[in-house]
Amino acid sequence: MTARILVVVPCYNEEDRLDCSAFRAFAERNTDCGFLFVNDGSTDNTGELLRELCRSNSAFLLHELPRNCGKAEAVRQGMLKAMEFKPAYIGMWDADLAAP
Repeated sequence: MTARILVVVPCYNEEDRLDCSAFRAFAERNTDCGFLFVNDGSTDNTGELLRELCRSNSAFLLHELPRNCGKAEAVRQGMLKAMEFKPAYIGMWDADLAAP
């Protein structure tokens, strides 16, 4: 991942809310931006949905937490992981795009 901007997206049981097509469209239009999805121990099909999304585009990365830790900890873990890629900027969006 060599994106200049990396956006952390915490996800917990987002199978019915995650708009994969919106993320794909944004990534195609904004090639300097990547996404790090953090699966926060989801118990629905979110993990598989995220794995499929990440296989579809190299702008998408996945960090999976073994159990639910809550949004704040998922964001913190995502930020720590994002720093490993050394982007110029790191941000956060909600998975349902309610508060980008």
